[in-house]
Amino acid sequence: MTDDLLRELADKRALDDMIFRAALALDKRDWPAYRSCLADGAVHFDFTAHTDRVVGKHVGVETNPDRWVEKLAAVMPGFDGSQHLITNTVHAVQGDTAESECFVLADHFLNNDVGDRSITMGGIYTFRSVRAPAGWRIQRWHLRPLWYRGNPGLYQIAAEKAAKLK
Repeated sequence: MTDDLLRELADKRALDDMIFRAALALDKRDWPAYRSCLADGAVHFDFTAHTDRVVGKHVGVETNPDRWVEKLAAVMPGFDGSQHLITNTVHAVQGDTAESECFVLADHFLNNDVGDRSITMGGIYTFRSVRAPAGWRIQRWHLRPLWYRGNPGLYQIAAEKAAKLK
């Protein structure tokens, strides 16, 4: 095996690990661990196709990684639980940048008295990541929802619940 092939395999495994760590940290509400997966400086995260549909506001775009974490921390603790499953990751590494694509299956649960207790979204994540001194970090993150099942009103209920938890 050549050094170039070993480096490519190591990079792809490290990219998988970073994406999986971000999903796990989100579901555990571990904001420092989640933030550690994001690049410093200017980023571009675009979840508007999702947030505009389930929240009704243009809140799904962010260029500051710390504000992105704040936005998630303002909603996610309001859910009783969530689980983001990542599959079929494909990476294209060129030097210190990488383009990645994968499926996401995101389940969110919230006991409530206004409908179904869950909402599930199936979609595609695309990433642009950069190599940093401490490893790969997400610089661009886009979500393209493909389908929903359940109660989309749970996001608003979760945001209201999370606001009361502060």
